[in-house]
Formats: sequence, structure tokens, C-alpha cells
Amino acid sequence: MTTLWTFETQSKVEIFTAILQEAGIPCETQSKGKQKNSTGEVTISVDERDYERAKKLLVKYRKRKTNT
Repeated sequence: MTTLWTFETQSKVEIFTAILQEAGIPCETQSKGKQKNSTGEVTISVDERDYERAKKLLVKYRKRKTNT
């Protein structure tokens, strides 16, 4: 699994995880919230063969989010 992005909160990663699921891209999340001195960040990882597709979806999601 390759790290795709680190989101600030769990709620933000849940929205993007739904987008990946709709596209048929499996993903894994790892919370940094349980570690000492953490900020509650959540890292999302995808398989290497799905990385390019997932990255395109992420860029599209980030552009849409910043335009609103």
C-alpha cells in the first residue's frame, strides 16, 4: 500500500473514502490519533496499481472543495 494523503480529521477522510469506494478503489486508513502528541490526523493508503486513479480523484476532490 502506498500513502496517498493525510487528512486533518476523520470526517474529511470519510467523505473521500466514499468517493474511492464509488470508483471501486480499495483503501486503508490509519489514524495517528492514538499516538502520543498527535493531532488526530488520518492517513489514507491505496494499492500501487490504483495510485494514479486515486490521485486524480483526490486532485478533483481538493479542487472542488477549495472552490466552494
